[in-house]
Amino acid sequence: MTNPKTGYHRSLLETYFSDEYKIELGDEATADSSFALKPRDNPSVAAATIAPMYRTRFKYIVQFGRGTVSFRDAYKSNFNRVNGATPGQQRRIAERYSDFEERMRKVQAQMIFDAERK
Repeated sequence: MTNPKTGYHRSLLETYFSDEYKIELGDEATADSSFALKPRDNPSVAAATIAPMYRTRFKYIVQFGRGTVSFRDAYKSNFNRVNGATPGQQRRIAERYSDFEERMRKVQAQMIFDAERK
């Protein structure tokens, strides 16, 4: 059974992320609603495996709770991120994470604004 707020949460994500990310419904058992976001320009597994110093895959798990939203990097413990990431990879990972984090702050601010309007 889908949570009624799932539509609202999805619309928030679409507003702030759909330009660069594919949004998929995640595991509903873990939060009020959960989504997986992957960049539209994510390289294939093969491309990222063959040339990890040039191509990095990303996937974020976003979870909505009672008036809150949180996220995590689904590939944070990936071998290349933990051991031996090149300076270029580290920079791409940090930049992408920073951009994602900023967008998530906007989602949280919008949720607060919408709650106060009710």
